Amino acid sequence: MRGSSGSAPPGRQPSGGADWSVVLLWCPREVTAQRSVGRGDSDTSARLAAWNATREDLDAHQDVAWDLTVDTTVVSPQNAAQLIDQLLVQRAGAATA
Repeated sequence: MRGSSGSAPPGRQPSGGADWSVVLLWCPREVTAQRSVGRGDSDTSARLAAWNATREDLDAHQDVAWDLTVDTTVVSPQNAAQLIDQLLVQRAGAATA
């Protein structure tokens, strides 16, 4: 999604010449449901509908290159944050090199 705005799905193009890092945080639908119920969410069905829509979007745009994909079933929130921070530091270093 970085670079040519034509490579991004509609509505996801960077604006103003911004250099974006694109990260996919992912877990299976069943895990989404379990986590939502476990938190006591009152909108689990809406969250699962959003999961379904996201899956459809991902399937429709398989050509999108993610800078980082994090499976949240195996990576803790703290480690996910560290991975994202490392990505941003690396990208900033590459931009200034």
